[in-house]
Amino acid sequence: MSSLVLQCIGVDDGNDSKIRVKDGSPPMISVIDTIASVCETCKNYAAKIFRRLPDAVKTKCPHWKFPGERQKGTPVCDFDTVITIMQHLPGKVAARNRDKVAETMR
Repeated sequence: MSSLVLQCIGVDDGNDSKIRVKDGSPPMISVIDTIASVCETCKNYAAKIFRRLPDAVKTKCPHWKFPGERQKGTPVCDFDTVITIMQHLPGKVAARNRDKVAETMR
């Protein structure tokens, strides 16, 4: 089920995924990419939204530097934390995408 939800928010198994995922157990998902995808906004604004999240949520997101040139440390989290973050996202677009994920989980 988690793979279906991840597809809803933009994580695909293909190489053209909008959301970066760190392999491992559990896989860690880029928080900024997830917020940008769910809110359909740019990554700069997604980072601003992340900074506004409650500290209890942000502490669950360690920083990880993805491979490649000019990569900076970005907050990553597991699937359960992604769901928690989605509950805190503002706006009508995020609400619509939350509903889409909720339908997928039913």
